[in-house]
Amino acid sequence: GHMSLSKPVEWKSHATLLIALFACLPILAKSSFEIALENSKTHWAFQPIAQPSIPLASKNLRAIDAFVLSQLRQKNLSPAPPANRKTLIRRLYHDLHGFHRLRRKSIEPETIAIIGSGTIGLCCLLVAKSLGCKNILVLDLIEEKLSRAENFGGQTIQLSKEDYPAKVAEKAESEIGTKPDLVIDAVGIEASFDQAFQMVSEKGNVLLIGNLAKEVQLPLQDLVSRETTLVGTYGFDIKAFIEAVNMLPAINVELQTFIEGHCTIEEVPDVMTALAKGERQALKIVIDFPS
Repeated sequence: GHMSLSKPVEWKSHATLLIALFACLPILAKSSFEIALENSKTHWAFQPIAQPSIPLASKNLRAIDAFVLSQLRQKNLSPAPPANRKTLIRRLYHDLHGFHRLRRKSIEPETIAIIGSGTIGLCCLLVAKSLGCKNILVLDLIEEKLSRAENFGGQTIQLSKEDYPAKVAEKAESEIGTKPDLVIDAVGIEASFDQAFQMVSEKGNVLLIGNLAKEVQLPLQDLVSRETTLVGTYGFDIKAFIEAVNMLPAINVELQTFIEGHCTIEEVPDVMTALAKGERQALKIVIDFPS
């Protein structure tokens, strides 16, 4: 009935080892801290805030673009060439066609809300401003896209996935002081359509440009009682094309910022996969074909 001495001895040896390890921890921690402190002397995050001088890359560039171009030149690289007029004008005349559809119905909105700030939504913002509209609100989930909308002169609201349509409608009305008499659905899914319908004013108009979903539920009773006008638009006509050509010089700089990458036809599958997985973000990528 006597307990073997082997287990206490084993336990004592383990305890001694643990005590020795814990005794070393302050030394190790100090050593790691000293290493971090040494690295902080050169790491950018620990440097004093200063106003850097803007590289003399080009007087026509924004400051951030001048820094990017300067770094490219240091690595013997060059930026992708500017998009040609054919590339830039494509989205422009599609959206202009939608505004022409409104004109034909004598719809001249004073307040506009645009759902989605991708290429369609941002181009709608530029077109609306070019046509003289001033009170324009852009809504999106992604902050980076909304920053571009702000740079283009739009008011913005960042949405969250927890927002419900009625709450967003209240935010929009608070931001622009009234319910918009035109809401542009530049996404084209059921959620964006529901949101557009909730936001628009009584006797207002919904312009449907995005068309990702094949069908959505239509609140027919509200559509009739609130006298809401739905305007669909697709493609373009010669009138929209001509007006887009004339409008292009005034917004060429903004449209150029849409192009955030180039790829060859062979690279398309990998690029599309990366975009779908969220591994790559780009507003618009141009596929370059060999000449």
